[in-house]
Amino acid sequence: MLNPLSLLPVAFGQAFYRQTLKRTPEPEVMDSPESVAQYEDADKSKLAIVYAAVLDRVHRMKTKSSGGRAIDLCCGPGHFTLMLAKYFNFDEVIGVDRSDRMLENARKRIDQAEMGTRVKFVKANATDVPFESNSFDVVTCNDAAHHLPNLKVVRELICEMERLSSATGICVLSDLVRLKTERITELYTKTLGEDYPPMFYNDFCNSMRAAWTETELASAIPNQPTRTWYHQRQSLVPTVQLLLGNMSEVNAFVRRSPNWLADAAGKNYKRDLRLSNILSKAPRRVKTR
Repeated sequence: MLNPLSLLPVAFGQAFYRQTLKRTPEPEVMDSPESVAQYEDADKSKLAIVYAAVLDRVHRMKTKSSGGRAIDLCCGPGHFTLMLAKYFNFDEVIGVDRSDRMLENARKRIDQAEMGTRVKFVKANATDVPFESNSFDVVTCNDAAHHLPNLKVVRELICEMERLSSATGICVLSDLVRLKTERITELYTKTLGEDYPPMFYNDFCNSMRAAWTETELASAIPNQPTRTWYHQRQSLVPTVQLLLGNMSEVNAFVRRSPNWLADAAGKNYKRDLRLSNILSKAPRRVKTR
């Protein structure tokens, strides 16, 4: 488990420093053999904490108790896509990505996870997905917005999520938060990534510098959205942020967290997930439909 005291300098810096760290963009598509290989076991890394947190939001927000369809944009090797199929009783779950190599690995996992025909993976651009409008009950996109070149494209992604979502559907987008200074970023990446393999660590550092600030990501929500959007982040050390879209103008959540959430995070990160949930601030309504 990560020692929370080790992040106190990060929390102090975020609370009292001004934003000076400029954004350094990353490549849009991760398709090199090395990039694909480093994400082979991403669901067993600290990314599992984020995956579990997003599953929690899906559980607490979705209107249907069973059945329906889900789509996971920018799915990479399919870890989270398969989690959607494992923990929810969807009739169909679709993962979408632009990388042939990522999708090849994702399709191999369908048989390993014994998901049968409930899960499939499709090559497409996340801002132009070849499915009908209003055809999914849950639309997700995880850890990908920081790969997009500018906020115009991020807005196009959010608009596509809205288009795909059914009249009662929900949208959940998660991503990193760009911290305020280079020094704070160095402290955070060295602390969190101390056990990462070298290439995975380098990619993590680059992603932290490519991430959007909270204000930037929230500004990408369309001016006339088709649903109400909420922004949520952690307090003290706000390094992960979520955009939550549903039809309620009162509350983003309709139920409590599920009992299986700790299993989704994995035995090595149960306490980290608990700490992350404790530190999560209440969703803040950003734009109303």
